Amino acid sequence: MTVTSPQIRSAAALLGAVPGLTARLNVPGADAVVAGAADDATMCGHTFRSLVLERHLDGEGLEGATLHLDDADHTTGLIARGTVRWFVTPLPAPLAVAALRDSGHTRAPLQSVVRADASLGVSVVAVRDQSGRVPAGDLDDAAMAASAACLVAHLLTTSGLMSHPTRTTHP
Repeated sequence: MTVTSPQIRSAAALLGAVPGLTARLNVPGADAVVAGAADDATMCGHTFRSLVLERHLDGEGLEGATLHLDDADHTTGLIARGTVRWFVTPLPAPLAVAALRDSGHTRAPLQSVVRADASLGVSVVAVRDQSGRVPAGDLDDAAMAASAACLVAHLLTTSGLMSHPTRTTHP
């Protein structure tokens, strides 16, 4: 299996945005890299991000590698911690905000917060339950729907099928 450049960039962005997150990267023939907040971490999330910026922006993947993010749900792609769900979108922040607002999937008592990471070419979205009363399954569903809305907006804007007034930083 190959860990792709977008996967590595997404992990680096999530490490910078999600408090206490840990990434575990295993590459055949090399020492495992544990980045983030774990006791066995070999580097902090910021050092991992710098490494990714230095080596993996131009499409270079890691053949035979595995990447694991603690608290990641591999069926949904969400990072789940308490009453917050995180995901990565390739949209720049203004387009992500517009897609989330237009979709309506994160209306009160939910809130979506977008954090841009222009250097990595992604944005990290946190979907929060502000009330503390939304069932975990409903929060997961809302975050997955919000992620899907961002994916659709990305596909439409990059294919030229849709333009957007904030489309100034995205091809």
